[in-house]
Amino acid sequence: MNLFASLIEAGTLFDSHCHLTDPWFSDRLDETLAAAAAAGVTSVINVATGGGDAVAMQHLFKGRAVSPTAGFHPEITIPGSKMHEEVGSGWLDQCRDRLDEALKGNLVMIGECGMDLYWPRKNNLPDDEIRAIRNRQEELLYMQCELAQLHNLPLTLHTRDALAETLAVVNRFDVTAVFHSFTGTYEELAAIMEHGYYIGINGIITYPSAQNLREAVDRYLGSRIESAADLYQRRVLIETDSPYLAPQIHRGERNQPAFAAEIFAFVRDLSISGI
Repeated sequence: MNLFASLIEAGTLFDSHCHLTDPWFSDRLDETLAAAAAAGVTSVINVATGGGDAVAMQHLFKGRAVSPTAGFHPEITIPGSKMHEEVGSGWLDQCRDRLDEALKGNLVMIGECGMDLYWPRKNNLPDDEIRAIRNRQEELLYMQCELAQLHNLPLTLHTRDALAETLAVVNRFDVTAVFHSFTGTYEELAAIMEHGYYIGINGIITYPSAQNLREAVDRYLGSRIESAADLYQRRVLIETDSPYLAPQIHRGERNQPAFAAEIFAFVRDLSISGI
């Protein structure tokens, strides 16, 4: 049984997606993890966005109660993104080599990977450039799915304006996948669940603007939630995406794994009272 499956089986609340390598945590990491434990958040999955991030994790989290991932975010293919990497000859093979090296460590998932066509469209890139970006993202995701299947590791997926494209790639493999930071419609949620995948819910669900998301999640859950284990049985996970997307009552603050407990309480109460 891999580490992710063990966390699901344990049925206790864990933060399924955060970024503790952000510089804000550099001098307060142990304090942050202690606060999470005090809030009842028993485990933390720290998610990489690139090869360098994954390598840093191997040292930073040694001896700490944090489970790291390794993977390549789709934004590395998008010019203008702070994650962008130049794509040259052998680029995909180089990414695979970097990921293979990271996989020698004790990883819990592969990712953050996936597809993102929101930014290329928002930035009004030419159609031919958007197609080229989409093709690179498909190749990059395919490679990471191959490794996930080979190593029996789940995927943590970023998908934005690209759910159909992401599903078209992931469905070709026998893998477990979490669609992190889900904010879509009930129909999109149903499409994900149809294939046995998970979704990750974070602080966005608490925002006043997220009424449609609350309705979709409430409709899908269908009955009262008493515990984190109840959510996991319905293939719904809680995440923070720290240090981003703090819950509404903490807007303006840096998000942290301890707030996963408040996000869970919000979802639980939503299932009790409805919307």
